[in-house]
Amino acid sequence: MEITNLAKLNEAIVLLKAEKEEKKNELINQFHETYESLKPATLIKQAYNDIFDAPDIGKKIVDTSIGLGAGVLSKKILIGKPTSLLKKIAGTFIELGVAKIFTQNSDAIKNYSFDLIKKIIK
Repeated sequence: MEITNLAKLNEAIVLLKAEKEEKKNELINQFHETYESLKPATLIKQAYNDIFDAPDIGKKIVDTSIGLGAGVLSKKILIGKPTSLLKKIAGTFIELGVAKIFTQNSDAIKNYSFDLIKKIIK
């Protein structure tokens, strides 16, 4: 826009002021959105949603929990309360080994368990 007289200058000033106000409002809105997204509660909620929206994450959590539970249970059954360092080390290896086996073979173990339960019920 070429400014050749006072009227065009005033018109350009009004347009620039309107543009400035619009950009100011956009900046304020962006600041508020950023502020809200950085609140700890929002970050935790977003992380929670990201974790549980991932495919098969619920299954993985259940499988890992079952594996860890089976590991701890087998350690308690086989070792009991360890009194020596050797028993503590052996118990840890048993716990981790059983947890790994259960986690890697969780589908087969679940199927076997369901079949066993069906047989017991009949």
